[in-house]
Order: sequence, then structure tokens, then C-alpha cells
Amino acid sequence: MIDAMVRRARLLLPLLLVALLLPLASPWLHERDGRIAWVLDLAVHWQWLYALALLPVVSVCALRSRRWLILAPLSLLPMITAAPRLGDASAASVDSHFTVVSANVHLATRDPQALFAWLADAPADAVVVVEVSPDYAQALSRWPDYPFRVIEPALDPFGIAVLSRHPLANAQVLHDTRGLASIDVAIDTPQGCVALRALHPMPPISPEDKAIRDRELAAAVSDRSPSVRPALIVGDFNATPWSSAFAPFARQGWRRATSLAPTWPAWGRGLVGIPIDQVLANAAWQRVDSTRGPDLGSDHFPVRVTLARAPSPRCDAG
Repeated sequence: MIDAMVRRARLLLPLLLVALLLPLASPWLHERDGRIAWVLDLAVHWQWLYALALLPVVSVCALRSRRWLILAPLSLLPMITAAPRLGDASAASVDSHFTVVSANVHLATRDPQALFAWLADAPADAVVVVEVSPDYAQALSRWPDYPFRVIEPALDPFGIAVLSRHPLANAQVLHDTRGLASIDVAIDTPQGCVALRALHPMPPISPEDKAIRDRELAAAVSDRSPSVRPALIVGDFNATPWSSAFAPFARQGWRRATSLAPTWPAWGRGLVGIPIDQVLANAAWQRVDSTRGPDLGSDHFPVRVTLARAPSPRCDAG
């Protein structure tokens, strides 16, 4: 009985090790279209599941030889192979703080009271809301806590909104090749202008959709990389920090401000989920805090990030 278990575990072990090392191929996958690149990119997202599975497999192998236990620390690989995280602000930092929330509220949700209640207790400077239906949009438009807003509702899961406590400048609603909306705004805070792109690309349900997602995310980064103005890219990326979609970010000075806590699916507290709701920040920022928000009745958990940056010119100053 034990011998049969060990044999099976030894067959699974190399597959799990390959899966845990797969993020190292993400830069190569980003440059390639086609079915193989698509399948490998789908497989790369589930790093926490592979890490969770590795520990019992190694434990079974160790029933016959303890030397297999040397592989157990490889369950930490997901923290090493993820896209680089933004550096932390020092405890003595007196730079201006800015808090942003991203919440995929699910198309079927009509009542935003759960979102309102959460942010009443812990306000943010800006809120990006994804999967905004027309009914949900009407409620958002009456939210007095966030009087500055751009809302682009939809009957499909690609409605999107940006809400702010501060005035918005140069707001634009953009559309990709599939007609899906993203929002580009400048937020005029008292400490200076913050450029923000809110987006929700198509999930990679086909090789073509993967390519479109990767191009949209890469374009959002490229549009802002020459600027020294504090800039953020926020939303449901339909991509994890191990994905090929993240490959261009580090090369252009962008870092992940969110943690690796799973945000989708929310069932079972995200135990076997993946982190696809993201905040990216350019080099103007340092990270103060990043948390996963509460269950808002969606299939996603929201994310909340507080960042620090030096004061910058106001939006009307260019």
C-alpha cells in the first residue's frame, strides 16, 4: 500500500516542479501567440494550488527516504517567481499617501450597499469598480462620498467605473478591438496629479483573447512609462503576477502594489483561487499597505492599496 502511494507521488512530483517553475517562461510566452502559449499561460496561474499540492506529495515520497524533504521549501517558489512587488515606504516617510480600491462587484449584483458600507468604514481616494451593470451604475451616480466619477455601464461583464473624492481631469473612455471599455483619468489631489487607467480586459478563454489581453495591458503601461507623474493601472486584469501578461511591466519600471492573496473565485475564502485583481504602480510610488477586502457578495474579493509618493504638480499645471 505504502509502496503504491510512493510510486504515484514520485510520478506527480516532476509535474508539480515543472508547474512551479513555469513562471520563468512567462517572458518567452509573452512574445508568442498560438495554442501552446495559451495553454501554458492558463496553467501558470495556479501557483498556490501547485505549492499546496507539493507538500503532501513530498511527504509521501519521504515515507521511503527522508531526502525527499529537501524539496519541501520549493513550495515557496510562487513568492519568488511572481512579478516584482513595489518597495515599501520607510516608517519615517512623510510623503503623501493615496489609497485606491479595485472591486469586481459581479454583473448580477444590483445593490452596492456592501461596497458603500465597507468604504464608509475605510474610505479610499479613488475606487475602480468592474462589472458595472446599468442598475449598479445608477446607484453609483448617487453616491455622495465620491462626487467625481466616470461611469461606463454595460449589459455584459465589462461595465467599468472610476469614482474619486478629488476632481478628475482629462477623463476619457477608451475601447479595445472588442469594444470593451477602459477609463483614463487624471485625479487632481491636493498633493498633486495622479494618472490612473482602469481596465478589465477580456479573459483569456482563447489564444486570440490572450493576445488581446496582453496587448491591452502592455499598451496601458507603455502609454504611461515616459511620464514622471505618479501613475497607476487598476482593475481586474484576468491575469496573475506569474502570467505572461506581466512580462513587460518590470522592464518599464512598473511594480505590483497588490499582494499575492487570491481574489477569484471567492468561494471557500479563495483557498484555491488566484490573484487577478491588481494595482500596478510606476516608479513614483512606494507601498504603504496592501490588503484583500471583505466578501461583497461577488465572485471576487476587492483589493485595497495605500501608496506614498512625493508631492507632484497639480493636474492643471501639466
